[in-house]
Amino acid sequence: MKCCKCEAAIPDNARFCPECGSSLTDAESLREQCIADAHQCEEAISRGEGSRPFIRKNVFSRLSQWRQAAELGVREAQWLLGRCCDEGLGLERSEVHAIGWHLRSAEQGYPAAQNHMGSCYQNGDGVPQDETEAVQWYRKAAEQGYAVAQANLGWCYDAGCGVAVDEGSSPGR
Repeated sequence: MKCCKCEAAIPDNARFCPECGSSLTDAESLREQCIADAHQCEEAISRGEGSRPFIRKNVFSRLSQWRQAAELGVREAQWLLGRCCDEGLGLERSEVHAIGWHLRSAEQGYPAAQNHMGSCYQNGDGVPQDETEAVQWYRKAAEQGYAVAQANLGWCYDAGCGVAVDEGSSPGR
């Protein structure tokens, strides 16, 4: 983790920045707020509402926090900024920037971002279409228990998308 003020590296369990002495409770509360926001956005998506209503409702009050946390490496905040770029809310609509934020988040193991990268590769949205790469991202998220990715991965096995059709790996067969 990095200090919000001077960006110095912070040792685990530290309460103050060793460089500038600032309290880390602010950084931790920022991180916790971004995690809560990301989970609320994921819930809206799982209810079929998509991310747009959540982002629209919160972007103007929280965008600077999401940006600050994303720059500090908070994977949930990176995913939220990716959603903002996808939707063109608070930030310019940009596939390139959206993919960049989603990829940073996915590489840190955030399952919603991993699932999103799977979808991007499956459909060729912002990246070259690559069904094998899509399956790899879906699998990473599915292995963490992310239900949407599990369904997407099951569909890939059922349809032979990026994998050979495997009647034993697809649910319901």
